[in-house]
Amino acid sequence: MRSAIAGFVIGIAWLQFQAKLPDYIILLLLFAGAILAGGLSRWSRWSTFSFALRLICGALLGVVWASLFALYYLKHELPNEWEGRDITLVGTIDSLPYSFERGVRFNFAVERAIDGGAEVIGVPPKVALSWHAGFGTESSQPVPEVKPGERWQLTVRLKRPHGNANPDGFDYEAWLLEQGLRATGYVRPDD
Repeated sequence: MRSAIAGFVIGIAWLQFQAKLPDYIILLLLFAGAILAGGLSRWSRWSTFSFALRLICGALLGVVWASLFALYYLKHELPNEWEGRDITLVGTIDSLPYSFERGVRFNFAVERAIDGGAEVIGVPPKVALSWHAGFGTESSQPVPEVKPGERWQLTVRLKRPHGNANPDGFDYEAWLLEQGLRATGYVRPDD
């Protein structure tokens, strides 16, 4: 049992160093291999061979488990075609708003996304938005007060999360992923 647990950890650690996640077909084959290795380890008469099979079984299950976990959290990625375009979002304020000198930042739980009257598919269910006063104009338009739980219809411009590649700095992109925020953006004025 300890060898399977050690293999599980090794499989998860191995996946962290891969450039991309395996496809579903590969995951299915890895799972079948884990079942086969686990079954053979139960019938093996040599303890060393049984130990190795349990280690392999755990490693394969670790890769499959971590891959499925990652695929689940990465599936709500903003499609490329919606980056930098104005779309209308209907939803609720999903966090305590953070007010700063010329605006406010908040998380927004998306109920619907609309573009020109048509429903948009692929917008993440939760986004981080900024609302700046006087955006794009010389006159300063005040930002309305937003409160948690309020329902709004906003015209926004979204982009995928991007962070700096500084190895010792704060990883903004990883933090957004941990928070379940798969897009950032700002509120545009209704013209």
